Amino acid sequence: MEKVRIKGGQRFRIAHGVGENDLGVLSSETVGFHPSGTKDFKAKVVVKVGDDVAAGDLLFFNKKNENHRYLSSCSGRVKAIEYGPRRVLEAVVIERSGEAKTSFGSFSPEQVQSLGAEATIAHLVKTGLWSRFLSHPFKRIVPVPGEPAPKDIHGHDLPVPSLIRFHVSFVESEPHLVPTGATLEGNIENALLGLEVLKRTGFDVVAGVSSNTDSKLKSVSGVAYKEVDETLFPAGSAEVQSYFTQPLGAGECVACVDLETLIDIGHVVRTGELRDERTYAVAGEGASKRGHARGPVGLPVATLQSASGVPSGEATSSTDTRLVAGGLLRGKKIDAKHYMGLTETTLNILPEDRERTPFVFFRPGGNRLTTFKLWTSALMKGKEQVATTSNNGEHRGCVQCGQCIKVCPVELMPNLVFKAALAKDIEKMEQLGIRDCTDCGLCTFVCPSKIELGEIVESGKELIVKEG
Repeated sequence: MEKVRIKGGQRFRIAHGVGENDLGVLSSETVGFHPSGTKDFKAKVVVKVGDDVAAGDLLFFNKKNENHRYLSSCSGRVKAIEYGPRRVLEAVVIERSGEAKTSFGSFSPEQVQSLGAEATIAHLVKTGLWSRFLSHPFKRIVPVPGEPAPKDIHGHDLPVPSLIRFHVSFVESEPHLVPTGATLEGNIENALLGLEVLKRTGFDVVAGVSSNTDSKLKSVSGVAYKEVDETLFPAGSAEVQSYFTQPLGAGECVACVDLETLIDIGHVVRTGELRDERTYAVAGEGASKRGHARGPVGLPVATLQSASGVPSGEATSSTDTRLVAGGLLRGKKIDAKHYMGLTETTLNILPEDRERTPFVFFRPGGNRLTTFKLWTSALMKGKEQVATTSNNGEHRGCVQCGQCIKVCPVELMPNLVFKAALAKDIEKMEQLGIRDCTDCGLCTFVCPSKIELGEIVESGKELIVKEG
């Protein structure tokens, strides 16, 4: 087993994490399904308000590619179809009831071994699980092998990236996310079967593990393993592990498979039915109760807020709290009236830092989250620091301090890449290795000039996609 040694990265000790507290089982009368985090997805909804749906029924697909399918994981009645600005689908809301289910056919482990690549891929597309595979470096749904190339407005074929391998990580190093042990509890056999299914697609499968990963998950024949340091962020990222497996060339992509999706694959193959369960977590200073819980797919954000100790009625009305779906560095701000996405399993609740602290730079700052020695907390290596929503300063021009270079896990020079992205210089961005960027967010976090480096680099990658 190859050990991956990352030169950059950052070790965090942040207070108010998930911990080991079990919040039990959460329930909700309504759930919501949406293509959150999927770029270039224009949803075509195939159900109407009032329709009855069974678990496994199609809810919507991508107008640009019908192989990108989103299915309901529960039975019930469509209560609402919510759209945002420019008619972007925000949620298909289902009122849960009944036990109606669509069967996709079950397979024994022996039958899985006899599946061909074409049949395996077709089954993943049919069950909607292929749509969960997001490609690195451009965060699109991975192209289905053999499908026709998409067309531009002139009818010309657009370039399609070639899938090189699948990458799964059994390590979670980002602060304030669901512990992998909690997710895998009772689901190891499904995860193992999920790995076997991925192998049957005909592509290489790489898995990231740590010294604490269950031994069963580290002994699957035909899977290449990379051992990483789980205390170093972002060593647990599949994108980072992929870089140290083999950097991608032009026109290539890797499919990153999150842990819940891997478990879903094993479950649907073993039982023939879609899995309607997630392991959620609540963390952050604004949560009175922090821990993990089991609940249905598409759980309302307000339900998780209530589980954290926020009184009923305040869960959707407070403006003094910032809600973040995901980790502290890669998560996104979310509204309390929204629903957790298929791959969104952690809710961080943080107080909005609206007050300016007088003479802040003259204070010792023993609990401030920082990488600089401006505050004493940087010298207290064993003490937990507190994450806030404050920028601790205002936007300035780049001062070429080199902090972003020190922490970049894939050895890029973000201070140069972001300038090339601002100039829309595609050739320069390619020369600087923009495709290797893993969107870990560390460069933005450490920047003393408060430049949104990650956001700017991401815009450069989007320009590359647009220009083909």
